[in-house]
Amino acid sequence: MAWSRDEIARRIASDIPDGWTVNIGVGIPTLVPRYIPQGREVVFHSENGILGMVPLREDESPDPEVIDAGKNAVSIRFGGSFFDSSVSFAMIRGGHIDLGIVGALQVSQNGDLSNWSTNERMIGGIGGAADVCSGVKQLWVAMMHTAENGTRKLLTDCTFPLTAVSVVCRVYSDLAVLERDERKWKVVTLSPGTDLLEVRNATGFPIDI
Repeated sequence: MAWSRDEIARRIASDIPDGWTVNIGVGIPTLVPRYIPQGREVVFHSENGILGMVPLREDESPDPEVIDAGKNAVSIRFGGSFFDSSVSFAMIRGGHIDLGIVGALQVSQNGDLSNWSTNERMIGGIGGAADVCSGVKQLWVAMMHTAENGTRKLLTDCTFPLTAVSVVCRVYSDLAVLERDERKWKVVTLSPGTDLLEVRNATGFPIDI
């Protein structure tokens, strides 16, 4: 049985090491902060100027001025901070963020990322994604393995405009967790009920176990 979006986010959260600072992109990545295991210290960064971002509590009223990069209402932990875009991107470009988690339209065998345009339409513009992809120490992708029409999204070469080249370390999809070493990819975990043949058939490049 393929993982849901929340299950993908939970799987990602379980892999983030204690003490890391993590930039959260839009889409599935915005769900990740909900699932950090109790007792693990992870500090979430949002490119629009938050360090120490946390999910809203059930009893907490949203503040329309406190939002993540996807314009979702969030809260801030004790000791968190707000700042302008220049400071936020100085953190990213200066290599101070351990991990970036982003969505993707396509990922190539080389680890190239396309996540802002399908050629026919732009998905909000390239924005700060190029800075995040090139500035963080590691980049993980959260995505559905194939498009709604069954088209592969993991390809030998991206056919959509690139966001960044050779940056993706891991892909967390509804079918599997995949990890890249140069142009070689291996399966870390399969979702429950998914077999290797299914993942290979849904992937446009070779994968190993």
